[in-house]
Amino acid sequence: MTEPAPERVMVEVRGVHKSFGPLEVLRGVDLKVRAGEVTVILGPSGSGKSTLLRTINHLEKVDRGWVSVDGELIGYRGHRGKLHELKEK
Repeated sequence: MTEPAPERVMVEVRGVHKSFGPLEVLRGVDLKVRAGEVTVILGPSGSGKSTLLRTINHLEKVDRGWVSVDGELIGYRGHRGKLHELKEK
């Protein structure tokens, strides 16, 4: 009997932190969304839902951590174990 192939991770958020001045909005967020999954981000007003979505789209820069979509880092490239922010084109 063969094991099923692992499902491809489409969106991965690892250890994401985001602050606006002294207000820490995202504190080490981890998330994996696999191909074909439907995911809901639910929480009260001001809990960071929109900020998380904006970091996934790289409309907000993360302070720490990283985001990838379909295996590609969003807004950064990895080089020698460090992340370097890509410049806007």
